[in-house]
Amino acid sequence: MRLLNHPSYAVILPAVSNGLKVHNCYVEQLDLPGKFDVVVLRHILEYLEHPSVIISSVRRLLKEGGVILTIVPNIDSIGRKIFGRHWEWVLPWHCNFFTPRSIIQLTKSCGFTPVSTFQSPSPLYYGESLGRALKSTALESFFTKYRLASSLLAIPLTFSGIISGKGDNITVIARKTEQDSF
Repeated sequence: MRLLNHPSYAVILPAVSNGLKVHNCYVEQLDLPGKFDVVVLRHILEYLEHPSVIISSVRRLLKEGGVILTIVPNIDSIGRKIFGRHWEWVLPWHCNFFTPRSIIQLTKSCGFTPVSTFQSPSPLYYGESLGRALKSTALESFFTKYRLASSLLAIPLTFSGIISGKGDNITVIARKTEQDSF
């Protein structure tokens, strides 16, 4: 197991002390002798100016037939449509926003064949989005502190997102295409 590119020494030091080999660098700088079966990019790509560079770098690190699992916020979600700019995933430090179509196209353009795509809700954050929309720091703080209350109140939105296919998160599982076809 390897821990890659996490800047926090609070994570790095325990990992090293437990025998993990740590590469604290950018993924595009990695030059590893072995290849990986699976790489997970969970809520990473929305922060990057050039996500295709990272996906292409990950492709280089995968074995033939290796899999990339990517999860990004869905800008076309029911939560974003209801809460607009107050939606939890519309953060000022996100450089990219994805729809199911755009993340699939990005994945394909970097040499992957999508195997499975699905959307999932983020009910824990609807209460905070509501607090922001109503300009109520007390409500926002309440829902931040009491996640269960936020989740329970979000049940109708959660089901609406599932039924409409407009979940807050997009997950794409894609297989590395053969070198000749890319």
